[in-house]
Amino acid sequence: MPDSISTSDSTDRSLEKQPSGKKLNPSSASPAVTDMSSTTQAQSSSTASELIETVSRAIKQLYKERLGKAPLLVTCNLLADRLVIWIEGSITPVEKLLFADGTPEAKSLCFTVDNIMRQHLTDVIERHLNVDVVTMIADTCYEHDCTGAIAKLSAPITSL
Repeated sequence: MPDSISTSDSTDRSLEKQPSGKKLNPSSASPAVTDMSSTTQAQSSSTASELIETVSRAIKQLYKERLGKAPLLVTCNLLADRLVIWIEGSITPVEKLLFADGTPEAKSLCFTVDNIMRQHLTDVIERHLNVDVVTMIADTCYEHDCTGAIAKLSAPITSL
């Protein structure tokens, strides 16, 4: 029974016997293209992370300007064409007082503030990411002093 040789072994051996004396690597047929795509991917990743950091800072500034209190932490994560936002320390003392009052009128004022801030968040995202926000789901947890939002974007950030 003859010795069996794997396809990759026979390919490597045939490549080694080429007259130029150079061994070609079959897995990287065009290294220039591979290097360019890696560089482009790294640049777009870097650019996307810089944009996300800019959006995070802009959201923090928005809360400071509109509500008089900057949040403790703003975290944004990009998932293709969705932006997930987590804001800790987003509740002002007045909102805490209103929510603690528990009356329908007081809670209505809190929800009105949330709706106004949701529109401002949409504006910040659109301005800094240069895409439309198709829809946004957002909610505030007054008991734990945080706000979360998910924005559906009109295009993935990687295509920018």
